[in-house]
Amino acid sequence: MWNELQRSIFAAECARAGAPPLAPMGLRMVGPVIMGFGTPEQKAHYLPRILSGEDYWCQGYSEPGAGSDLAALQLRAVSDGDDYVLSGSKIWTTHAQFANRMFCLVRTSTEGKLQAGITFLLLDMQTPGISVKPIITLAGEHEVNQVFFDAVRVPKSGRIGAENQGWTVAKHLLEFERGGGSAPRAPSGAGPRPDHRRRRGRRQPGLPPPAG
Repeated sequence: MWNELQRSIFAAECARAGAPPLAPMGLRMVGPVIMGFGTPEQKAHYLPRILSGEDYWCQGYSEPGAGSDLAALQLRAVSDGDDYVLSGSKIWTTHAQFANRMFCLVRTSTEGKLQAGITFLLLDMQTPGISVKPIITLAGEHEVNQVFFDAVRVPKSGRIGAENQGWTVAKHLLEFERGGGSAPRAPSGAGPRPDHRRRRGRRQPGLPPPAG
């Protein structure tokens, strides 16, 4: 796996050559998470689709009441047989209007510390009960959204890592997000931009900086 310097060199050479920028959500964020925490079945299913571009991912982290304090997230995931039933919403979700997949943090327990009740899930954006409401910026652009979950059934096979251990998975992802996840903006009208809403110069809200 490339280190931060190698990823930086690759990005610089792509920009120099005028190559199309790579979408970071799959290749640079959830891909390394699946490699590190996924089951053999998850790796076999998702990784080839990330490499081919067949899946376009969005990130479900922030909520109306959990932005700077991500550990306070409240999107409930209630266990029901082989599924979780999700109720709540995510906000500021970049490119949710284009994505066919989401990786998100959900609350599976209210016991103990807030971080201890969070689980990392992969889900299909076409699942019944999911709706996407656009958020139009002052510049008139539609890049971010609010995503609503109304009794959405997500198979437990989409869980990455153990239940209630999503905080650990999210911290692992943060190492890759900070290592070159941003990408150049596409020209206006050119369709989906593969960059995501970065918080330049700041850490991901609610998560500590990576060790070292």
